Amino acid sequence: VGTFWSGGAQTTSKNADTALIELEQPVTVYITLAIDIQTIPPDTFDRAAFIRAFVTQTARALRVPESRILVVDILPGSIIVVVALLPNLSTTSPTPSELATLLQIQIANPDSEFRTSPITGTVLGISGSGILPTLATGTSTTGAAGA
Repeated sequence: VGTFWSGGAQTTSKNADTALIELEQPVTVYITLAIDIQTIPPDTFDRAAFIRAFVTQTARALRVPESRILVVDILPGSIIVVVALLPNLSTTSPTPSELATLLQIQIANPDSEFRTSPITGTVLGISGSGILPTLATGTSTTGAAGA
């Protein structure tokens, strides 16, 4: 099949090697930390450093690339970090839902890497769309912060 940008010369054929991988949608979780939001005001170096450290510690605990962890927002309430767990093109990598479950397990275990890291170790709870109520701690499991 030719395209306007290939000069009509591009061709494709259907086979097992060219099948599209269907990716799971990102999963959003709300992680409540025992940190005063006044210590990380918006548009400051402190906020940027906090986000960087949070992403690094979370990715390390889940054993995934930092590119799969996206801080979407930081809300008051101690602080609530709104995190999108992103899909990966690899079929052997955990799905966003599997990452949410792994995160819950880490939060429930006081000896886990997530709980023993400086920033993520202040966790009070987790909620969100992919969260199992039996593993949720401290916050609502409705999928919305403060709900």
